[in-house]
Amino acid sequence: MLLKRLVLHNFGTYAGSQELNLQTAPEKPVILIGGKNGAGKSTLLEAIRLCLHGQMSDRLLTTRERYERYLLAKMHRGSPNDLPVKSSFIEVEFDYGDQDGVRNYKARRSWQRKPSGGITETFQLSADDSPVSDVDAGHWQEFIQELIPMGVSDLFFFDGEKVQLLAEDESDRLTLAEAVKNLLGTDIIERLHADVSIYRSRAVQSVAEEANAPDIDVLNATVDLMRDRLTQTVAAANETSNRMEALRIEVMDLEQRIQEKGGSYAKNRGKLEERKQLLSARVAALEALIREKAHALLPVTFAPKLLKATVAQLALEQDLRFQCVLEDALGKAARATLTRLKKLTLKRGAANIPLGDLPEFEKILSVIKSTHKTQEWDAPMIHDLSTADEQQIRSWATEALDTLPKELKRTSEELETLYREQQNVERDLAQIPPEETLHPLLVELRALHKRLADCANEAIQKNTEVEQAQQAIANAEGNYRRAVDTLAATSLHRESLQKAARVQQVLTEFKSAMIERKLKQVEIELTNCFNQLSRKRLRRVITINPHSFQVTIKDEHDRAISKQELSAGEKQIYAISILWALGKVSGRPLPIIIDTPLARLDRDHRALLGRRYFPYASHQVIVLSTDTEIDNDFIPLLGDSVARTYELSFDSASQSTKVTEGYFARNSSYETQ
Repeated sequence: MLLKRLVLHNFGTYAGSQELNLQTAPEKPVILIGGKNGAGKSTLLEAIRLCLHGQMSDRLLTTRERYERYLLAKMHRGSPNDLPVKSSFIEVEFDYGDQDGVRNYKARRSWQRKPSGGITETFQLSADDSPVSDVDAGHWQEFIQELIPMGVSDLFFFDGEKVQLLAEDESDRLTLAEAVKNLLGTDIIERLHADVSIYRSRAVQSVAEEANAPDIDVLNATVDLMRDRLTQTVAAANETSNRMEALRIEVMDLEQRIQEKGGSYAKNRGKLEERKQLLSARVAALEALIREKAHALLPVTFAPKLLKATVAQLALEQDLRFQCVLEDALGKAARATLTRLKKLTLKRGAANIPLGDLPEFEKILSVIKSTHKTQEWDAPMIHDLSTADEQQIRSWATEALDTLPKELKRTSEELETLYREQQNVERDLAQIPPEETLHPLLVELRALHKRLADCANEAIQKNTEVEQAQQAIANAEGNYRRAVDTLAATSLHRESLQKAARVQQVLTEFKSAMIERKLKQVEIELTNCFNQLSRKRLRRVITINPHSFQVTIKDEHDRAISKQELSAGEKQIYAISILWALGKVSGRPLPIIIDTPLARLDRDHRALLGRRYFPYASHQVIVLSTDTEIDNDFIPLLGDSVARTYELSFDSASQSTKVTEGYFARNSSYETQ
């Protein structure tokens, strides 16, 4: 399966029609969708699940009434002055390959308000631009369920909350059990096992009547009594569960109202104030640095030509001074040489004649003068500075022409970034409503949370009673079954009943063997995934109990490690590894959509996810993230695997989200060819 396009029309915070092109290429499988808290990232994941699976997309939507209230709540509201929208829809376009080739599907789920206050829902499905004709329209939803089973899609479309549950409690055991059963289709085996039990019960009942065996009737009546008690207990548990789910919906609605009034910003007030102070301090320091430079060499940098000419003139004057010194030295040397030569005498015949009296002395004199003559300079001496002053000016010139512009460029770029961040922080602070606006809502929310906690405790107690009732039924059925087996040994139907018992035993063994075999695959993949993503260079081995689905992690010394011994980052990595391994074992080529995956990870584990998970998790990976999870430092870790980027911008005035290309002011240079 390859997602190609997503269209949201008046859904959640998305006003009008907003479209996202989701096409990727094999060498570029990643799509980044960024948005701050409350901008609508989770809404995209929710929209895809809702479009494909409808009421089954959320286990809390157990009744049609609750589902319709949910759909009404998801219709875009806008600002208080806007009229309520009358219709909404979600459209998902995707390619899906089977034995007949690749087909292009478009699934569209739309709903419209009724004048009476209800809602009308429509589901449309087309393949290659024509309505799906090989399946009746009334069964299109079942057709989608066969293509993308809800239980399997949970392994591919998940959010940070699911990862956190897997990391912190026993959800990993429950998730493994449910996922493996969904992958294997064990519900069919369980249904067949139950049907054989019904057959045995009816056959034995007829035999018991013929044999006039009152004990069988008593045992059967006990089983019926236990079943009635279980039915009542389950009904009470369901009623508690429904109340709990109703309270959760109330909490969600109230949290939505608080968010609409700026509650999401209010939660971060302390962090925003602290960040504002840090930004202000840094901005003040950088501005002071610029002012200091402005009082020093900064003005000189605006006249680089004049400064370079001054440096050149200083170099020329240095040469002039050197020439003067050289000329003086050569003059002294020439005079000393002539004085010594004049004192010399040459013997001519019997007389000693001074060298200076010889006619050839003039030639010697001219040669000495020519060899000691210096170059004549026409350049004027303008500054005539001392050596120390000249060196100081040269140092200032070097700083003004080279060092200072580079420093100022870095400083100005950092200052510009800080100014933009200051504006964002101040904008977020400005959106925080007054305390008196939120206080009543927060008090009401705390009260709802308390009621929800009390109801959850009651639900736990009811579930315990259900388990006890189930155990009582198991005991009663065991007694009944043993009596049946005893009776069957002497009855005319012994052979058929024994065959039925053997069939049940075979089904049980077959189911156990299938689960054990599949879990071996999961163990191998889970071990590999966890070791790839763990920052510790220690080889861990992970095993799964095929009966309890309990996961055991062992170190290189074969010592068992409890999940509580793992660091917070390792727990998150472990949870992601479970979902990755199950996705691989499923054998279904589905895209991965992951919402806020890095909120609780340290830098090292984030880097490992960026290099080893996102580019290889699937043929298409859609990551929904905040700007603090995946930032400009993280994006290079993804290499060339990013196909597209989008940013979700929420406008508080219109209470709507707009989709734009790019990722948090980073130009979108990604485009799938």
